[in-house]
Amino acid sequence: MAKQQAVVYGAGEKAVSVKRSLTEADITVSYFVVTDKAANPASVDGLPVLSAEEFFKFKKDGMLAFTADPAGGTGKDPVVYIAVPDREQTAVATMLRDNGYTEYMKVEPDSFGKMMKRYYEALHVFPSVKSIPSDDELAEKAFIASCHNESDESDAIIFHSGPWLRRVQTGAAVAKRKLGVGPDGVDSGNVIYDNKGENISFLNKNYGMLTALYWMWKNLPAETEIVGLAQRRRMLEVKKAELTLLLLRQTDVILPYPMISLPNAENHAAGKMVVSDWLEVKKALLSVHPDYEEEAARILSNQYIYNYNVFVGRREVIDDYCGWLFPVLKAAQNGIGTKKPEEQYCYLEKAAEILETVYFMSDKHSWNRSHATLLVR
Repeated sequence: MAKQQAVVYGAGEKAVSVKRSLTEADITVSYFVVTDKAANPASVDGLPVLSAEEFFKFKKDGMLAFTADPAGGTGKDPVVYIAVPDREQTAVATMLRDNGYTEYMKVEPDSFGKMMKRYYEALHVFPSVKSIPSDDELAEKAFIASCHNESDESDAIIFHSGPWLRRVQTGAAVAKRKLGVGPDGVDSGNVIYDNKGENISFLNKNYGMLTALYWMWKNLPAETEIVGLAQRRRMLEVKKAELTLLLLRQTDVILPYPMISLPNAENHAAGKMVVSDWLEVKKALLSVHPDYEEEAARILSNQYIYNYNVFVGRREVIDDYCGWLFPVLKAAQNGIGTKKPEEQYCYLEKAAEILETVYFMSDKHSWNRSHATLLVR
């Protein structure tokens, strides 16, 4: 089917708005038409401006009609959208009818408002107040893990930002204590365990809270549009307004304001990890992502670091990050080899802080980053 064809009567601000709304709706706009061409420019917003006299001559000569059916059929005149001030619309409609033109629509205040709403919704800008989801809707679309382990004295959530914040027990596969289960052995159902479905829960001694991230990556339902990671005592100051910005694609990921590490970001790793472990992580990074050699060197020589593995982002972004991150961590683990129990410390969780910095500060991604305060309790 051919695209719907349209003409906009008027050449002012309202007419331009209507033309752009129609174009975004995949309707082809060919001209602006005005009563007095001498009082208007020759073109507006990339389209020619015709006088009403020229327009009616085009109709008479059969230059307006288009074929809606590629297989043939009767030609059809484009719809004229009358986008002049309200007080002038009836006169324009009368003139069109007097000249035998019946394919028109007056763009009155209500219809103009609806056109603008559809236009801005399609562009994902200037969100409508009606587009702000309820808490229940956000709870279905957003999942922010508040990570707990069996050593926590309590499994209660300290931060109460909303129903999208869920308690996740990390290392549930190797834990001796199951959070959320009372002395009577009854499971409260308020804790999610990271050993369900596809998981690396048994590697928690090395991966730390990243076993929760891996579980979310592999197991969250398709309708989850926002994914976040927080610690029991550390999370971003992200509330309903910020989650709505993510849903509306006005930002892609929210990260903590960076910490400053002197003399550079790589020194942050040196202070948290066994040096030989960190060198294996760097080796793994360049083995899995050789195109990051210059990027990694540039970012690690800077002084900024995204600390604590906390973030909230659109599902597409976090999925991409996980697909980039976990192969590096697996290669590093293979390079480091099996550690003795007394040597085990969440070294891959610590490495991920540096790798998160490399990924999100890299120029290789076009993600729109925003930042928020890191709350600590």
